[in-house]
Formats: sequence, C-alpha cells, structure tokens
Amino acid sequence: MAAPAFVQSATAAASALPPLTCTFAAPSTAGNILIVVAAAHNSTANITVTDDKGNTYQRGPHVATPDGSYSAQLWYCPNAIGGVLNVTTNQDGGGSSEVFAYEFSAPVALEGSTVSAGGGNVEDSGPLNNFRADDLLFGFMAGTGANTPVSGTGWTGPVVSGSGICIAGEYQIPGVSGSFDATFSSTASKGGTNFWACGIVAFSTQANVIKPSLTMVGVGM
Repeated sequence: MAAPAFVQSATAAASALPPLTCTFAAPSTAGNILIVVAAAHNSTANITVTDDKGNTYQRGPHVATPDGSYSAQLWYCPNAIGGVLNVTTNQDGGGSSEVFAYEFSAPVALEGSTVSAGGGNVEDSGPLNNFRADDLLFGFMAGTGANTPVSGTGWTGPVVSGSGICIAGEYQIPGVSGSFDATFSSTASKGGTNFWACGIVAFSTQANVIKPSLTMVGVGM
C-alpha cells in the first residue's frame, strides 16, 4: 500500500454552540481516512460525529484539561465514502465547541494513542511508539482560548480553530519507527493558567493490526 499523504482539512465556525459543521473544499476520495477532532468547553461532554454520506466514525482518544474546563475527542473514519462531505459534530452537557477535520490517503487502522494534560505554554502528548516507518502520526490539542499554537519540530500544521476554546492539529509521516511526542508551543503568556489537553495517535497502512489500549501519560502542571 502507498504511504500516507495529506489531502485536505476543514474547520467550522469558531466558539459556537453545537451542532457544528465543517465542509471540505474539494470532494473526498473514496477509501481515504477522515480524522475529526472536536473540543468542548465541558470536560464530560458526549460528542457525536456524523456526515451527509452516512460514514461511520470510530471513537479515538478523549482527554480533558486538569481544571475540567475543556476536553478534546478524536474520531476517525477509515475507508470513507467519497464525495462532497459536510462533517457535523454534536454534544450533550452544554458549552461551546470547536471542530476540525482532516482527510488523508492510505491509512486504514488505528495502531496506538497516548494523551496527557497539564498547564503552561508547551503542550506535550507524551511519548508514543510507532511500529512502522510509514505510520501516519496525528497530534491534537485543546485548551484555554485566545492562543495561537505553533507545531513542534518535524510536525506539519497546525490547523487552528477557536477563540473561546483553542484547538489545533498537526501530522507527520516520520519515515522511521521509534518514539514520538506531539508537541505545540502556545504564543500567549499565560503560564500555568494555560490549561491544555494533548494527544497523539498512530494510524497504520496495515489492515490487520491489533488495536492497543489507550495510554495516559500523566496529568500535571
């Protein structure tokens, strides 16, 4: 199978009440993977993802900030139905939300994930071992609004959405196996009050991987 490749991304309106919809600029290609990250101003919000093609989205990692103000949830749809896609997220529990979506070619299975949460101006998912050189690594974060995160070394991105809630994503295909962290640096000088939640996910091009359990690295400031 060919190596993973970025296709396109989309975001919804900033800091709005759900449901939120983001629309890709170009029709999606059948068989690609869609990755959706939604953030809520609510640490226990139950978020759902649908689209107008009837694709089925599988739940990935969920992580909340240490103070309980924000949470982020990743969803993914391998082998998507193609065409013009409007991806919609909804949630219970109240609070505003943000969402963005990515499309990539090739990956078919979630291989592993790690999440972490803390405070300060550097967001770090904690380490994740990718088992294959052609894994797609995807990082995401959510936290205090009015930040403009910058991706870490080796990462492409971020797609940033929001003001009341800060949400961002980044990706890389490292070309080697090993241990990787998703990292972001916040431009706002908020010190320990900049609470954040961060995660990293590895997607494989191999169909028969065993899906491991989620690793929680730690919560702190």
